[in-house]
Amino acid sequence: SSSAIARHSMRTLRRTWIFMIDSSSSFGGNRPWSRSVTRLVSFAEKNGKHVIGIAGQKTGIGVSMLSMDLARTYIEFGKPALLVDASHLDLDRSSIADERDIPFDLYNMSQKSNTGLATIDLAEFAHLLPSGRQAYKRMFAEAAKHGVQVIVDLPPVSSGPGMATPGFMVAGAACETVYLVCLTGDVSKAELSDCIEICKINRIALGGIIPNDWKLMGSGLLS
Repeated sequence: SSSAIARHSMRTLRRTWIFMIDSSSSFGGNRPWSRSVTRLVSFAEKNGKHVIGIAGQKTGIGVSMLSMDLARTYIEFGKPALLVDASHLDLDRSSIADERDIPFDLYNMSQKSNTGLATIDLAEFAHLLPSGRQAYKRMFAEAAKHGVQVIVDLPPVSSGPGMATPGFMVAGAACETVYLVCLTGDVSKAELSDCIEICKINRIALGGIIPNDWKLMGSGLLS
């Protein structure tokens, strides 16, 4: 039943790492890289995760800003990073090519940057890529094996109750781990449970929950 699914999802949430992000300090504040973002990097490094996806239940909640912050933090630690913008990925424009055929090399593209941080918008190349998740997984893994940290700014998780967006299903499943961003004063437990369940159904490895603006009142999310 739906209530049983919700209870199971919340049990999963209680076993999930939660990284507290205060936007007043992390996003556009005086400290461009907060202690919480550094902790997230340390956690990912400890667990050997080199392809990290950042997603949210919807747009406008800080996913792209956190993705950029995370990539810059890796640069600060001396590790080259590749920020992949998949937030506007349109699979309807995908190529009919075989999933084993990857038309371009993300690693070589990342070497064009002289700052250590390369940014690539996958929407520009959607017509060259097959629509299957294996193509994206191989593409990300090829870049990561060269020592590049791949940060993927993912599309929104949900397009409606129980419905995953196609871009998230494909690009999210291609990541080694995905962190879910939510505004604690805005998201409900039911919405978060739905996102967690979508990740489980689509075999997307959820690495943790990132509550943004956690000081906002009006949410029982973390109670």
